[in-house]
Amino acid sequence: MWIGILVLWVAMRAGAQPATLAGFSDEGAFTLYCNEENVGRLRFQWKADGSFHSKMTILFAGQLVEGTLTITPDADGRWMRIVDEAMSKKWVWERNDKKLKFDLPEWKAEAEWPPESLTFESWSPPLVTQALRRFDPKRGRRQTLPVVVLDMRVPGDANLNLEQLDTVERTVNGKKLRLTQWVYAPPGHEYRVLADDDGRVYRMSGMTGFPGGVSGRNNVFVREGYEALWEKPQEVGPISQASFEVELHAGTAVPMRDGAKLATDLYLPKGGGEGSGDSDPHAVCEGDRRARCAVFRPARLCGGGAGRAWAICVGGRLGAVRA
Repeated sequence: MWIGILVLWVAMRAGAQPATLAGFSDEGAFTLYCNEENVGRLRFQWKADGSFHSKMTILFAGQLVEGTLTITPDADGRWMRIVDEAMSKKWVWERNDKKLKFDLPEWKAEAEWPPESLTFESWSPPLVTQALRRFDPKRGRRQTLPVVVLDMRVPGDANLNLEQLDTVERTVNGKKLRLTQWVYAPPGHEYRVLADDDGRVYRMSGMTGFPGGVSGRNNVFVREGYEALWEKPQEVGPISQASFEVELHAGTAVPMRDGAKLATDLYLPKGGGEGSGDSDPHAVCEGDRRARCAVFRPARLCGGGAGRAWAICVGGRLGAVRA
């Protein structure tokens, strides 16, 4: 089945050379935050000839992940070979004139992309700059551009949706910056980006793939030296900011449906008390050190009505028990 899909997908491509990466240079590092915790660092160098190299290190939940991305261009700054390595996997892209040959973990083939396609990799915020510098204000705030997503897993749409939002002025470390918010949405993703008038990226959020179901909006790359531009995530929906003191009941045995008991840390409001409906905040769950403090309401946790309710945290995931 995959062969048929791939043949159809390749047949739809009208081939041409990718967009040049030359004419712009940038160098530095980004810190990656997950739920306000520093979990990684990206060091990169983008030269004016179009060559690009980065190294990413992530330490999350006791697991160390390292990866590198190397882009080798031709004389015009259009990439000829790209090697993307992470988690013992390798993505290799090679170009022979207008033909693209790729060898990815799940599949390999040759294809042709739309002319002047952009280049992007999910964990490389500096590459977003290429699209921002290509943006034409005369064409409106929302534009669609062709893109090659280097770490894609299956064949799919080659379009990037780019939207320009508001522009603000900020001063960081005595330096005045004029920054624009963008929505950068390649196939299967949506990132929020903050960049200056040259397209240089200072902040990007929306990365997914962390264990424990961490929301992409709480995963943020921030350029080192510009941490003041990082806006800490605010909880939304039924979870509100904590405003009550709690009592910790560590290692409480909570029975599961199969009879097994899980050792669970319970965070209860000091002094206890009965729930009194949706208007009465009743329980607080802090979770582990990566989780955020939050106040829950019995009506939302347990379907309403009276009764004691509390929030629990097992392995960083939130749940509820009613007695």
